[in-house]
Order: sequence, then structure tokens, then C-alpha cells
Amino acid sequence: MSEQWFEPQEHDLAYDTVRQCVAEVVEIGLTYVTLRKPQGGGKEWERSKSQIRRPTVSEKLSPRVAALNGESANRPVGP
Repeated sequence: MSEQWFEPQEHDLAYDTVRQCVAEVVEIGLTYVTLRKPQGGGKEWERSKSQIRRPTVSEKLSPRVAALNGESANRPVGP
């Protein structure tokens, strides 16, 4: 499958092919990007631009669904 060139912007989601996860782009260098978990932040890490790609629609949704599920678990049930 041919992958189109992906030039991320800050706050974009990217798929880290090394960790095999979706991450948020927080900084962009000439040959690297700095990433962090999209929900909750945490420790940042760097990847070569060749080690990231545009995430699929389902990969983008996965962290958002997990965050919403976590929020709903903390809501009281009933009147």
C-alpha cells in the first residue's frame, strides 16, 4: 500500500509505528517530531518523521472513545 507523505502540524494526531499507538504532535523539528499521549498527556518522546504516519479514522477515534468511557464511568447513575 502506498502511503501519502504526512507532514504533521502541532496538535495533530499521528500514528507512531514504533510504539504502535496514536499520539499527539507537540513539537516539530526538521527530521523529528515530539509526541505524547493524546488523552492525559504524560511523558513526551521523539520519533523520526519516517517513523510516523497519518492515523486511520478508527485509530483516531480509539483514544477519544477511551476518554469518554472513562468520563462516563465517573458520572453518578440515576436521578
